[in-house]
Amino acid sequence: MRVLVSINHPKQVFIFKNLIRTLILDGHEVKILSVSKDISNELLDNLNIDYKIMGSNQSTFIKKIINLFVLFFSTLFFVKVFKPDIFLGQAVVYFGFVSKIVDKPYIIVEDTECVDLIHAVTIPLCTKVVTPDWFLKNFGKKHVRFSSFLENFYLHPKYFSPNPQILKDLKINKNDKCMFIRFVSWNAIHDDAGSSMTFSEKLEFVDFFSSHFRIFISSESKLPPSLSKYEVNLSGTEIHDLLHYCSIYVGESPTMTTESALLGTPSICINSWANPSTLGNFSELSRKDLIKCTDNIDEARNWILERFKGTGSLSTNNLENYSSYREVDLNDKLYELINASIYKSN
Repeated sequence: MRVLVSINHPKQVFIFKNLIRTLILDGHEVKILSVSKDISNELLDNLNIDYKIMGSNQSTFIKKIINLFVLFFSTLFFVKVFKPDIFLGQAVVYFGFVSKIVDKPYIIVEDTECVDLIHAVTIPLCTKVVTPDWFLKNFGKKHVRFSSFLENFYLHPKYFSPNPQILKDLKINKNDKCMFIRFVSWNAIHDDAGSSMTFSEKLEFVDFFSSHFRIFISSESKLPPSLSKYEVNLSGTEIHDLLHYCSIYVGESPTMTTESALLGTPSICINSWANPSTLGNFSELSRKDLIKCTDNIDEARNWILERFKGTGSLSTNNLENYSSYREVDLNDKLYELINASIYKSN
């Protein structure tokens, strides 16, 4: 079996890495086409996974459209040589068209609702679309739902356990209260609404909480000197280790908000478009009171102060509180779906 995987975002490296390893160990041939974004290629390098760079993520809508045609023809040329039996990835327009041209199944793994244009184009082209059970859209007969989050492709206990070495590496004491902050670049298609935190608000926010917490910042964009002293450059798994041991996560990234919640860390997403009414993940997590969503910096500050009023130690989170989300091994489920799709297409 030949499997072609599309990687367009660092999160997709984590989603598919364990399945890719399993497929290879079982004797299947897997090729990865990567469109560089943030640290996606670095993650692939660290995992010793071979891949081909097809291009890079573009920052404007016009450039994205032009890039779409370039990626379409380069992918079609690659496919003519590799001859995959199945295509696998998130909703990627050029992947969908190429899979249709060569008449091979295409499985989409998706958890972002607010990309209507991309879904309008790719869903008719795919064979199956896999989402969490609480995904807000309904894609009809093609839709396969699982009672878990896509983040559990890599945070499931079978694949991840927090490594306390991160505490020694960052010199974190057991009585430290730590805050992890994530800033994003805001050039993804679903980021059109813009950031909820202005530059001055970020400075004021960090300055205010630096007297309450040890601050660790991860940013897709270059930080000014006043914030760069808090920046941490960690590998993907190290970030997940730190998220688990931190007292709280604050940021603009919906993915990292979900990851933190599943790792047992109180999480707040400050974002103008990501909330329970737009994202099924946030609807589910908010229902369980595992995250807070707001687009107001003052509301975020007050929520954090209230939640940690009177506490004074590093959070010791109990993953058993999140066990209902961690029971399903999504890699096994997706492997079964891949086999079923290829068998049906033949």
